[in-house]
Amino acid sequence: TTDKATTSPQTLYGDYDAYSNTNSDIVSGRSALVAQDITHEVTEVKGTLTVEARVTTSNPITTGKKGWFLDLLTPAGANSGERMIANPRVRNGRALFVSIVPGSDPCNPGGKSRLTELDLVTGSKPTDPPFDLNGDGKIDANGLVEITLADGTKQRVAPTGISLIVDYATSPGVIASSTADYVYITGDDRDRTDTNPLRGEDLQGVRRSPGDNARGRQSWRQI
Repeated sequence: TTDKATTSPQTLYGDYDAYSNTNSDIVSGRSALVAQDITHEVTEVKGTLTVEARVTTSNPITTGKKGWFLDLLTPAGANSGERMIANPRVRNGRALFVSIVPGSDPCNPGGKSRLTELDLVTGSKPTDPPFDLNGDGKIDANGLVEITLADGTKQRVAPTGISLIVDYATSPGVIASSTADYVYITGDDRDRTDTNPLRGEDLQGVRRSPGDNARGRQSWRQI
């Protein structure tokens, strides 16, 4: 019951590990890493779907830096209790991770889950739309969201993450095809009407772009 009230900010780290001659792990401190920040959270209607999306920075890794980090704070810098409870997945040069904000009752579904995708090496947001947001089976300009910049101008950009319909979501699984990846995430849904976890909304699929690193031969078999 006390865990849901934890106020310490949680962070995702991308650290360039190094090993000395004695094979002891050397882990960089925050001062040696580049900060990426959550800058916008927007809600848009995409076709028949209402999408809650998040946008983050793309700060470059400067000389001497040993990686990056992303604090799970709101764009205003507030802590909502967001944290990771499942392992991230590395896919074609990108990091996919699921985070949750606990609900008010630790014994029931609730809160919020998100799927986030970042460049594995830099922690930057995707440059092209990573998700099929309107459910039309295509990953195209419909996957962009509109944000308002500090000077008041509006810009359409690729989102970093999206909210999920399942609560307390688990580590993402991936099924690959020739044109897209299908990310599937299990969890629990307070609004479900069926107790079978394979029906209703206890399982969510998200169609995503496999990324540039997915091009070319990925596997083979011996005949």
